[in-house]
Amino acid sequence: MQPNVVQIFGEDTGRLLGCYGDHYAKTPNLDRLASQGCRFDQAWTTSPVCAPSRAAMVTGQFPTKIGTHQMRSKLINPPRLFTQDLQDAGYHVAWPTKLDFNFKEPDGWVNDRDPWIDRLRDGSLGDGKPFFAFVNLNETHESGMWPVGTFA
Repeated sequence: MQPNVVQIFGEDTGRLLGCYGDHYAKTPNLDRLASQGCRFDQAWTTSPVCAPSRAAMVTGQFPTKIGTHQMRSKLINPPRLFTQDLQDAGYHVAWPTKLDFNFKEPDGWVNDRDPWIDRLRDGSLGDGKPFFAFVNLNETHESGMWPVGTFA
């Protein structure tokens, strides 16, 4: 039986979480999730900015290899995405949130872009198929961390 996968991305979080030993961070929900799920202790980013990092994540290739390393660049012919491999393996892929990969996503790269949390609760996510569900938490993105006008 294939496992269901929920991938949660937090923008610009790093290791500043209680589950990584930060004594100042108050992150009880993420700490609980980390204790019950999969926490990565030896992970790193391929780029210091968001879009090239997401491009690497979804393609499995370094941004400098495929040409997505410049923020706001636009790759014309992106390589195959890992979501397509998941679909080939029988997975239903739900990706309702952030894209911004420095390229336009190819047709059919996901099964749906609808919010999936209610379908997860009622058991209908994937309609009997194993599922991969992605969510991007934008609340911690550095562009939204400062009040408007802070640096004006």
